[in-house]
Amino acid sequence: MTEKKLTIQEYIGKTGISQATVYRRIKAGKLKSEKLDGTLYIIISDDNNENHFDNRLLEQLRTENEYLRQQLGQAMETIQQMQNDSESAKNRSDTIILQLTKELENQQKLLEYHPEPFWKRLFRRSNRGSMAGNKKI
Repeated sequence: MTEKKLTIQEYIGKTGISQATVYRRIKAGKLKSEKLDGTLYIIISDDNNENHFDNRLLEQLRTENEYLRQQLGQAMETIQQMQNDSESAKNRSDTIILQLTKELENQQKLLEYHPEPFWKRLFRRSNRGSMAGNKKI
């Protein structure tokens, strides 16, 4: 059984885990440690797989992590594009609604506009009604 001693920083560099995780594992008894001359060392034994990280597995995890970061970046770009498209569509619909509202107002004004004065229209109707009642049969 061969044992290797690594400082905390060496162990972090080899495994890629955080310093806080290393200390938690030491406290939980998952990592053997030894303090010499004020320096804390992690003891790694070749026959103890629990404390020794397989570099291939670590590299595979890093590769997968990078792939997932890329996927997340692409998804976020897609979401941003969809938000931009949605905002653009909203602006177009607002413009269309505004144009239709103006056209409706114009049409209403045309329907309400009468070229002859109100009093002429009023008397014309009342004269017709009174003339119709006075017809001789």
